[in-house]
Amino acid sequence: MSLQSDSKISRPLVFQILYAMMLIVGMFSIIEYSVASGQVGATGTISIPNWVKNNAKWWGTGQIGDSDFIQAMQYLIENKIIVIPGTASSSAASTTIPSWVKNNAKWWGTGQIGDSDFIQAMQYLIQSGIIHISSPIPPPSSTNGIRLDQFGVQMFYAQENGRQSIALTGDPNKQPGIILSSGGPAVPQVQGAFHYYTITPYVGTLSSDGSNEFTMRINLIPTLSNVKAVDWKVAEIQGYQSSPMDIDEFEQTGYLRVNDVTDVTNQISFKQGAEHQSSDPELAGTSEMRVNFDGKYGETWAKELTFPKYESAKDPVAFQPGNIVGKWIGIKVISVHVPVPFSGLCSSTNPCQGQLYKTYVDLDPIDFTTGLPKNNWKFLASHLDDGTEKGIYSGHKTTWGKKTFQYRVNQAKSIDFAYLSVYDIDPTTGQNIPR
Repeated sequence: MSLQSDSKISRPLVFQILYAMMLIVGMFSIIEYSVASGQVGATGTISIPNWVKNNAKWWGTGQIGDSDFIQAMQYLIENKIIVIPGTASSSAASTTIPSWVKNNAKWWGTGQIGDSDFIQAMQYLIQSGIIHISSPIPPPSSTNGIRLDQFGVQMFYAQENGRQSIALTGDPNKQPGIILSSGGPAVPQVQGAFHYYTITPYVGTLSSDGSNEFTMRINLIPTLSNVKAVDWKVAEIQGYQSSPMDIDEFEQTGYLRVNDVTDVTNQISFKQGAEHQSSDPELAGTSEMRVNFDGKYGETWAKELTFPKYESAKDPVAFQPGNIVGKWIGIKVISVHVPVPFSGLCSSTNPCQGQLYKTYVDLDPIDFTTGLPKNNWKFLASHLDDGTEKGIYSGHKTTWGKKTFQYRVNQAKSIDFAYLSVYDIDPTTGQNIPR
């Protein structure tokens, strides 16, 4: 049985159900016991929320597809919602699920076999590489009162409890949730003690005017957002593009260096939204903050709700960062909800609020002797998307949860990158933020 993406229950519905069950996990008992010696995997304590049986039953009876179940289980195991004794993932991943594993899930979901049988099936999927469990990421630390992430990058805000995040922690060509849109694979590089990747762009045709340009996009898609998105007009009402777990208030960070630039008036864009499809232009639903190559600032923010129609803004910059071509730069975009008086389009899930975007940069970002970030962050620019603009998107605000977080570079023939991350923030936890 190979991994399939088709299902009788729609993928967005599967993850809405999963999210709802996660919210009420505290209402159910947790099963804990030790695996008997001689079973698959090491002995240890197992925890399984009772509601996981519903997921197993749906999968076993064909109501959800293989990839839906595997992706959900992977997320639950990685985030300790299901606790399974230490079981290492195989480096040689399989794509075939034996029929006995699915039968075990169905029988366990309907109460015909015990918990240990289901655990053996899950351990088999981990050991065979079908469920890939990432290496544990160290929790954020603190140095001189500065909150740091697993890379040593300053976190302005703490991650909101129970919400999603994604970071480039492995090979970007293979890591789940990382999608490269480029002219070739990312190639690992080393400068001193600093490890990074180099990528080449592809030549694409602009939908706006038909001209060609070099372009590169790195897309980060959190696990529970990796399902079909809805049009932005629907997202505006329901509050998310693909899943109730979509990240709506975020801290998106990346370190980049653009080389061999063909147009210094272009920019690095940190973009958030869904998908560009000419067959359904309203799937875009994106916003973006920009950092210009030449340091000459006009447009600092734009939104593209309907592909490929942009509306942009020229906000003042706090300082002139200068030309960044051939230089490493750290970029961090923060976005939070803020109350606004202009009602625009309001609903119970998208109340009368706007979305505030702020860009910070670090122009001397890396200590190459240690490979660690220096965290010399400076505030650059901000934009309040409150719906008051007079253009084509007047009255519409990008407050919904986003599916994809993109790093986009145009008109550079080579791009270096490292330390990419995005996480859903708790806006009440701001700490040591540059003004």
